[in-house]
Amino acid sequence: MAIVDAGDLASAESDLAVYRSQYGLPPCTSANGCFRKVNQNGDAGSYPGDFGWGDEIALDIEIVSAACPNCNILLVEANTNSMANLGAAVNRAVSMGAIAVSNSYGTDEGSASGEAYLDANFYNHPGVAITAATGDCGYDCTGNPSSPVSSVEYPAASPYVVAVGGTRLTHDGSARGWTESAWGNAANHGGAGSGCSLYEPKPSWQQDAGCAKRTQADVSAVADPATYVAIYNSGTGGWSGAGGTSVASPIIAATYALAGNPAAGTYPASYLYAHPANLNDVTGGNNNVMIGQSCTVTYLCNGVVGYDGPTGLGTPNGVGAFTSQVTSGSTYVPLTPTRILDTRYGTGLSGVFSSHSARTFGVAGVGGVPANATAVTGNLTVTSQTSGGYLYIGPNATNNPTSSTLNFPLGDDRANGVTVALGAGTLSVTYVGSASPSTAHVIFDVTGYFTPDTSGSTYVPLTPTRILDTRYGTGLSGVFSSHSARTFGVAGVGGVPANATAVTGNLTVTSQTSGGYLYIGPNATNNPTSSTLNFPLGDDRANGVTVALGAGTLSVTYVGSASPSTAHVIFDVTGYFTP
Repeated sequence: MAIVDAGDLASAESDLAVYRSQYGLPPCTSANGCFRKVNQNGDAGSYPGDFGWGDEIALDIEIVSAACPNCNILLVEANTNSMANLGAAVNRAVSMGAIAVSNSYGTDEGSASGEAYLDANFYNHPGVAITAATGDCGYDCTGNPSSPVSSVEYPAASPYVVAVGGTRLTHDGSARGWTESAWGNAANHGGAGSGCSLYEPKPSWQQDAGCAKRTQADVSAVADPATYVAIYNSGTGGWSGAGGTSVASPIIAATYALAGNPAAGTYPASYLYAHPANLNDVTGGNNNVMIGQSCTVTYLCNGVVGYDGPTGLGTPNGVGAFTSQVTSGSTYVPLTPTRILDTRYGTGLSGVFSSHSARTFGVAGVGGVPANATAVTGNLTVTSQTSGGYLYIGPNATNNPTSSTLNFPLGDDRANGVTVALGAGTLSVTYVGSASPSTAHVIFDVTGYFTPDTSGSTYVPLTPTRILDTRYGTGLSGVFSSHSARTFGVAGVGGVPANATAVTGNLTVTSQTSGGYLYIGPNATNNPTSSTLNFPLGDDRANGVTVALGAGTLSVTYVGSASPSTAHVIFDVTGYFTP
């Protein structure tokens, strides 16, 4: 696992050796491969200057040793304490293979555009646990008691990181041996950071009602300086004590490291919300400690049963809450096709896409997709484009995508079936036009989702088999008329079993007498509100689909642009899902 700090602690390795020896931990050295120190470019031997972060560096690497004695430790030293350099150091840690990265620093929220830039360029790393301290001056406060700012702390405000709050530990006679409360001390104005972000969107796994946007924290660990942890820094006289959420962040990062590799494409903060029973719920304590601050939403500044601001969902009780608990991939749950993005009518996003300008829309919590979904299936459509080009859809926003999802010419509404990973419960789309400037409207219909547990269905591939061809009476006979749904059998045909919940396949239109679109789904509807395959006159066209079954059947509707109009329809099944 990795630690990111600013500036150099020249004695980091030797101080770590003293600490580990004191507590009977095995040596962790550069010689045995356990410890490595690099600059933000990934180079050893050429380090930045000393910016006074020595105690912070010593604290971070030594607390990681205490929490995960067998973890390899990568210390990445940023050139300065600017967010750009600290963020570059995070990127370096991830590129060097860290599965968890601790960040015990923060600043006040600057602007929506500034945070969006930092998120996109430095802190969005699906499949890696990026932890960040929520700060030490309490509710809605950044900085220190002498110069506080009314704001939650960034990067802990980012929806892509794990925001780590703090607790006070008190020894008692219980089986655990300790009780915990939210850390807050009005006398010295110290306390775990919490509150509502000004700018950052609420990730799909957060369901609290007191903040419209991102809420701090997600999880917590001991932080009260009154019950400090010991650290060793030879540059400041040797042994001393330290506290704050600077202690809590590396503890939580080390816990993620103990849990093993996060699942690819997932955000490890979401694991906590899926498994809160595997955490110690923290009650009691108040962090509304700064003069002039007013906390009116109880759970945002008090330790309460369940989720709260100062401690999140609680503190580690083993590693069960820190793993996706996925053993063999995700399982699939089909949905009735539902339109969740249509920029023509303000569904999901409003207004046209401009070329090379990525936009993000919410998916989790919409159209039947749950908060813990890891990916979705659906149909991506372009319309009203002012030039040919392509669309990209994926979990991360990029203005210059290096892959394409749907290619199209000018003047041709076109669709493509997709299976795509989610990023923090969202999807991002980029339109790349062949002319500049150019614009396009975009539509997305969700047809199912994958979930990181065993509640869904598993997939069985088949040799492609034609089970519908109205030209020759396979499945159904004769042309489709516009706005007239027809149903054909799927279960028990082409290798699809009776208990199948959904199928994959290829839907084709031919011999159409007008342009238009086809809808395929579990339920018959003469006037569908979503489309599966768009086509012009005179163009046989196909689209790959993943579609839920309705009582072992599928229904197709042809909607022509002229009346009357007809078309022949073909469906080849390629696989199925079963519980």
